[in-house]
Parts: sequence; C-alpha cells; structure tokens
Amino acid sequence: KLNLNQYGWGGCVVGDRESYSPEDGGMIPCQIVDRYRMTAADRIVGPAVIEERESTTVLLPGDVATLSTAGHLVIEINKGRPA
Repeated sequence: KLNLNQYGWGGCVVGDRESYSPEDGGMIPCQIVDRYRMTAADRIVGPAVIEERESTTVLLPGDVATLSTAGHLVIEINKGRPA
C-alpha cells in the first residue's frame, strides 16, 4: 500500500492500484484520483489515474496535473520527474 499522505494530496485521492507502464518495465503502483473531488489547490504527480464519468486520464511517472481557473485539467509532461 502506498502512503497517500506522502504526496500531500487531499480528499481527491480515493485509492491506489497497480497499472501497466511499459516505460517503467511493467506494473507500477499508482494513485486513483476522483476528478470531481479535485480542487485548484491539488497538484497530482504521476503515476496516477484520474477518473470521471466522461473520461479517464492517465498520468505517467513525472507528469503533473492541476486545475485551471476554469476547472480544466492542465497536464505538464515530465514536470515532476527528477532530472
């Protein structure tokens, strides 16, 4: 089990599970995020799966998702991956 608090994530993280990542050589643990619980203060660092009724968004390790002021997901690719 992952420590959900180590990422500083609030109530939008609803669990964790393994996800296949060929870039990382197989199955890796990832956070499961409820898109409807996200707030402008949340900064989601992948690996993560952001779930909502209309779609599912996959964040690879190092990708970072935030919300715009209009409530849209903004994803920065490899922003959180160490250099």
